[in-house]
Amino acid sequence: SGSPLRRRGVCAPASAGDGAAGDGEGRSSSVAIPSGQDIEVSRDWRQTASVVCVMVAVFLHLLGFTVTGPITPGLVAHFGLHPSEVGYLTSAYPLGMFFALFVWPRLSDKVGRKPILALSLFGVGFGLVAQAACIAAGGSLTTFLMIRVASGAFAGASPVVKAYLADAATPEQLPSFMAWREAACTLAFIVGPTLGGLLFSGSSLQTCIGVTGWASVAAAVLV
Repeated sequence: SGSPLRRRGVCAPASAGDGAAGDGEGRSSSVAIPSGQDIEVSRDWRQTASVVCVMVAVFLHLLGFTVTGPITPGLVAHFGLHPSEVGYLTSAYPLGMFFALFVWPRLSDKVGRKPILALSLFGVGFGLVAQAACIAAGGSLTTFLMIRVASGAFAGASPVVKAYLADAATPEQLPSFMAWREAACTLAFIVGPTLGGLLFSGSSLQTCIGVTGWASVAAAVLV
């Protein structure tokens, strides 16, 4: 009894369905598929890290301005300024920020938020380093002010931060993110003068400005 193939000693091939089932069982046992919860945790972690980097960027944007508060008398003495000219030092940085506010947001709509934030931090950082080099080389006041205006122009990307947070946050998260941004700005006004005073008391003008510049460059790498 039995099929003709079995009587002749020939084994019937396994069906395609049986092989596919076996392969499916093998694959399912060797490949782990992430659960929805794991994916959600990974997404939350990336978002948190990204927002933290942006807050560091906000802090360093303003730090380049606030750190010069305690060293303004030193800059006045270095350049031999008349009291009526002191305002040039404090207004140059915000002047650059003012004009750049009309450029960076539109540009970020075309090329993306993060590239503009990174470019902004690099610009602020190298601008501060250039200011330090100008002082070390005995550059003129005009050169120093031009570099300071350019540094402020790169710092004018602060509205891009708001746009980035609005893009990244849910409606429930947005108020918290905006509050963190304001906290980062306030912290810059607290840390900047303190850091400037400490650095200036133990080092030179160019060191004080250069340190904040390289910190801004480091933040650009993080972003």
